[in-house]
Amino acid sequence: MKRRNIVATGLCAAGLALAGCGQPAPQQEQIVESAPKEATLLTWEDLVPEGEEERLAELYAEQYAAASNLTDIEEGGAGDIAIQIGSYETVDTFEAVRVRLPGYAVPFEYGDTEISEFLLVPYFGACLHAPPPPPNQTIYVTLADPMQLRDLTQAVWIEGTLRTSVAVTDLADAAYTIEVDTVEAY
Repeated sequence: MKRRNIVATGLCAAGLALAGCGQPAPQQEQIVESAPKEATLLTWEDLVPEGEEERLAELYAEQYAAASNLTDIEEGGAGDIAIQIGSYETVDTFEAVRVRLPGYAVPFEYGDTEISEFLLVPYFGACLHAPPPPPNQTIYVTLADPMQLRDLTQAVWIEGTLRTSVAVTDLADAAYTIEVDTVEAY
């Protein structure tokens, strides 16, 4: 983002009383690069509204109780699916805020391709080897410039503009989205 400043030049503009200072100082336009607003450092707990942790604990208890009543679940079968539970409630004060947050990238496709969208989750294996985190602990990420993801176990830092909007995907739903400016290894 560029900001235009008009800068007066000459000794007269500096307020010095010298001969010839009766004339107006010449004007010169100068373009100054504005530094991007500093990002707010977040933890995953910051994304959960007050009171939601208790509600989530109740939901997990209900899910475990229901699962304990099931028998003969075939590994890899239709009954062996990790169901995402939790809330879509978000912290509204994070809408359109520039943030920095660590996490793990879960791409929608994995291989030798570059990715421009993925889910950011708080722990390794989420959505792949473990149940997805709650929607308000899952962030849908879009990148302006695609990146190569070579190692799913590598945590990353993301920095960009957070939005409180839902994204529905085949892997998990996300209650937040982010337009990322930078991605770097954690």
